[in-house]
Amino acid sequence: MVVASRSYVLRDSGGCRRLESFGATTVIRACPSATWAPGLPAGSWKADVSFTLEPGAASKGRWSGPRLAELENEAFRLDVADGWSLGLWPGENGQLGAFPEQEPNWRWLREVVQAADRPLRVLNLFGYTGGSTIACAAASPLARVTHLDGAKAAVSRARLNAERSGLGDEQVRLWM
Repeated sequence: MVVASRSYVLRDSGGCRRLESFGATTVIRACPSATWAPGLPAGSWKADVSFTLEPGAASKGRWSGPRLAELENEAFRLDVADGWSLGLWPGENGQLGAFPEQEPNWRWLREVVQAADRPLRVLNLFGYTGGSTIACAAASPLARVTHLDGAKAAVSRARLNAERSGLGDEQVRLWM
């Protein structure tokens, strides 16, 4: 199954890993729930950046690859079909700071906010790096979104993502 957005494609999964493309950057990272055999031949699993779990670790590892510097310099993003994007950052747990599989939910949120055609107040609990927050706020200038997450790093990244999307403090409030 291929999952795709404007810039994301899940190319394959299996062997406790997933092969993904974010724009022109191909990534291999751990996916412990993908216990089946990969669908593509091993020779197809080539990446610009890879995440490898440390031996015996459930979620800690290291990133490597020729395009790693791009990820670390915040030049890496997930472009969403609705015209906004989320910055991606390589985490020590193999996460990148966005869940592309949430794009159908973001699209639905946008449609609900636009259909309201009136001022709305939205509370996003466990907002992470801001995908749902930005989907709501970018959908209408009448939307006011309060974003809450318990992780300081997630709220900081949500703030950067909101700024990159042209959303100001009057439309998005971020709290930890």
